[in-house]
Amino acid sequence: MITPPRILTLIHAVQRPLGHPEFSALSVQHVPYGTVYDGGFVNELLNPDPKVLQTAPEAKPTAESELAAVTAWRKLGSPETNLLGGLNINAASTEKIDLLAEWTDPTDDTTQPRLEGQEYRQTHSAQVDEIPVPEKEGLIETGAPSFRVLGYYDADHDLLCFARSGDKLGNLRSGVSIFRDAAPRHYLNDTRHHKITYTARATSRFREYFPQDKGLGFTRDSQPIRVEVPASARPAAPQLSYIVPTFGWQRQTQTNLKRSVRFGGGLRVYLERPWFSSGEGELLGVALYDPNNGAIDREVWKSTVTQWGADPIWVGMGLQQLPNASHFPNCVANEPSLTLPD
Repeated sequence: MITPPRILTLIHAVQRPLGHPEFSALSVQHVPYGTVYDGGFVNELLNPDPKVLQTAPEAKPTAESELAAVTAWRKLGSPETNLLGGLNINAASTEKIDLLAEWTDPTDDTTQPRLEGQEYRQTHSAQVDEIPVPEKEGLIETGAPSFRVLGYYDADHDLLCFARSGDKLGNLRSGVSIFRDAAPRHYLNDTRHHKITYTARATSRFREYFPQDKGLGFTRDSQPIRVEVPASARPAAPQLSYIVPTFGWQRQTQTNLKRSVRFGGGLRVYLERPWFSSGEGELLGVALYDPNNGAIDREVWKSTVTQWGADPIWVGMGLQQLPNASHFPNCVANEPSLTLPD
C-alpha cells in the first residue's frame, strides 16, 4: 500500500515430492539391430551389431522379461547395462532421482570346498545413477568430463523416458526421435547375467526451505522392480571331469520267482570348477544339430554336436541318426537357432 512496491515471490514448498515415483512401460518404436533379409524381415539374433544396445531374445527362458516396465540392454562384451523404460514423477516438486540397486549372485571360490546343501551367494547394493529433473521438456544430460545423456523428460505426461539411440517415443510418426542412448547406466564390472531389484528415490526441490537439523525426510521411494540383466558374453566352456550312466535296480527275492529289473537311461555329468561364468541361473546345455538342415557328415561335426550310436553286441531297436530335443524330456529350456563360437 506504499510506494515503491515490493515484489514478493511465493513458493509452495513441500517437504517431500508429491506422490511416489513409479516405474511404467514406455511406448517406443525400436530400430532393429540384426541382419535384414529380403522382404524386410529382421533377425536380431543373427549377426547383431555389437555397437548398439541389445537385450535378451524373445524366447524362453527369457521371454517373460520382454514386456516388463523396465528392461536391461547391453552391448556385446560390455561390463555395464542401460535401463530402458519409463518413470512417472512429479517434476514440479522433484529435484532429482536416485536409482538404487540390490542383487545377489552365485559364487564359486575355487580356493574353498563346496559343502553339499549349502548355498553360496554374495549380496550387492549400489547407487546406480543420479538423474536431475529439469523444469522443461528435453534431454537430461550430465556435465563434463563424463558427458552422458540420462533420459528424456516428457513434460506432457510428467514422465522420464529412458530410450536407445534411434528410438522414437510413442507410436506415431510424429513422435520425438532419440539420436543417442538416453538411459541411466549401471556399471557391473562383469558380463554375467543378473537379477537386479531397482528402486527410484525422488528428492524434494525445496529442502532449503526446511530446517536441516530436525531429521526431516525429503525423499519418497518407488515400489522396487526386478529386472533381468542379460549376459553380454558367452560363458566359459564347461570342463568335463567325467560322465557316468545313471540307473537303479528293482529286485524281487521274496517269492520263488527271482527277478531283477534295471531302470535308467540317463547320464550324470560332473564338471570341474569354477561355475557360474555366465551368472545367475546358469544351465548346462546339450548342443544338438537341427534336423531341418539335412544330413551331416558325422566326422566333420563330431566335435560340435551331440551324436549317439547303438551297442553292436546287443540286439535292439534302431536309433535315429542324431538325437533331438524330444530325447531330453526333463530339460527346463529349449532354445533353437543358436550359434557356436567361430
